[in-house]
Amino acid sequence: MIKGNDSPVLYGDLAKTAQETTFDGLKGINTAFNGYSIAEGEVVVFPTNAEIEQFGKKLFKKGKIRATSNNVTALVRVERINNGTRRQSWFNLGTLTRNANQADGTRMPIDELHANMAQCTDAHEVMENLIGKAIMGTGKIDAYGPKFNAQTREIVRDENNRIEYEPRAYVTVDFCDVPEAE
Repeated sequence: MIKGNDSPVLYGDLAKTAQETTFDGLKGINTAFNGYSIAEGEVVVFPTNAEIEQFGKKLFKKGKIRATSNNVTALVRVERINNGTRRQSWFNLGTLTRNANQADGTRMPIDELHANMAQCTDAHEVMENLIGKAIMGTGKIDAYGPKFNAQTREIVRDENNRIEYEPRAYVTVDFCDVPEAE
């Protein structure tokens, strides 16, 4: 799965703040996040124990979700398979612990896998549950998510300082068989 030492490119604010870390360096990171996730029909293959031992810090990064934020999120290097194309990429472990919302803002699980991962104490525990496994984007649910100001990237609040929510589709995921390597 992991091919060579060349790290895939990061984009956005994470590209500015992310730094390599060890598997144990994921301990204590527990930020739900929306970026570097999965598409419907896409398969994401996570590193095996042997790959973690071989590549170590080349497989994990941690960084601020925004340059101005103190919230740290964790990334793992994965193989993505989409429409028969395989590529090395980053996957944000925080995407598996997030929830969707109902119109009134009440949180709701996206699917069973998200609900189970949300019970993990941190990104290290999430990753422990993914070592050597694969997940697939299985479909979508229609729900709601916080509305963001496109220019400031801050959450939009109403006149009573309550978060505003807008319709959003969330990709559902489940474990799948690890595809044969080419």
